[in-house]
Amino acid sequence: MEECKCNKCGKLFQDKQTDIHNYRTEFGYFSNHDGEIWEFNLCEDCLEKLVSSFIAPPKKIEKLII
Repeated sequence: MEECKCNKCGKLFQDKQTDIHNYRTEFGYFSNHDGEIWEFNLCEDCLEKLVSSFIAPPKKIEKLII
């Protein structure tokens, strides 16, 4: 199994664990990072801390589990 590391706190996780999330963002024209693609991982603790700092909270959608 491959290990994943949270880019913020450095905690290690085994690949495919549910408490680590991968993000990818592509910067567009005229951005300070024009043409760059960033990929990073955040654990749930770091993600919750980040989101709690938002002025406008993200939209939550409940996923139906059947």
